[in-house]
Amino acid sequence: MRTLGAWKPLLFSALAGALAIPSTAGTLQCPGNAPSCMDDIQSIGMLVLDVAAPFRGGFAGNSNYDPITHIFVSPVLYDPHTMISRTAPFSEGSAQDSTGEPATPPPGYPEGGNLDEIHTSVADMNLTDFFGSGFRVAAGISAPGAPASLGEVTGACASIALSSSCDDFPANSFFDIFVDVTVPGGTHLHNDAPLIVQNTGLLSLPPTVLYTHSPASNSVNLIITDPINCPANTTNPACILGQMLVVGHGANFGPNSSSPAGTQNHNGVSDFLIQFQSFADTQLDPQQQTFFDKIVNDDLHNPDILTLSPEPSTIGMFFGGAALLAFVRRRTRR
Repeated sequence: MRTLGAWKPLLFSALAGALAIPSTAGTLQCPGNAPSCMDDIQSIGMLVLDVAAPFRGGFAGNSNYDPITHIFVSPVLYDPHTMISRTAPFSEGSAQDSTGEPATPPPGYPEGGNLDEIHTSVADMNLTDFFGSGFRVAAGISAPGAPASLGEVTGACASIALSSSCDDFPANSFFDIFVDVTVPGGTHLHNDAPLIVQNTGLLSLPPTVLYTHSPASNSVNLIITDPINCPANTTNPACILGQMLVVGHGANFGPNSSSPAGTQNHNGVSDFLIQFQSFADTQLDPQQQTFFDKIVNDDLHNPDILTLSPEPSTIGMFFGGAALLAFVRRRTRR
């Protein structure tokens, strides 16, 4: 597997070249047929966590936690500069494909057939809560202790193998994401397995799409990052905060991003929330769905969230101080 260190030279060399410039229409090529490139995009994220029994007391009273179903819905998280690196295209199964193949494609992901393909990596992602709670999800350079977050884009045709032109879109894409999650107060967590996110309808590069994760892809827990009390591969219940039920990452979504139809100054936050709600409602049970929909619908009617410009009086109110941090620390030391 490729490591993050192997991608750092690519990151800084690509920054000097093409940044966030759409690829040639119909192909997976980098601008100017460059051997590699870097996309600098806005992105929005949100997750639903099934909180494990030992930690439910720490979430009591939190408006984004449901004591009946035990799910916690994260705040809307935003990164104005998510960096995604990508290679030049090659044929599925070629020598280039065999070096650095991401380890875990999602079930049913198209493989074989000499399809056009590129390798991708989350070079840097730093999703934060603009309301100042301290909730943060990072990957790549912003998560130095995490493995590299690698992925693929697989085109719809085999133009390279057949030496003929064709349209690679709509394309399939997935990432194996490894994150560093920070909760209010400073406690760090990480996932115990790659968080597999995917989208099957890319129409361009960089895309404007919602990448999603559900347990149908794989089961992923959030583990407290504490090498002494919670070593690698731990099964200690006092270390497992909970399972990530559904996750959404909106690539190229932001408060003033283009809509999928290309309309400028469209509110990408509401687009993200509507699309993520549509997906999550197919994955959650009815009781979970009722609570999740309430949170999302409240967000959709909150101008502070839609503009990611909170009033000073609301900053820091998402969590009550460092209560969750203190509770987590107590649980891991029992």
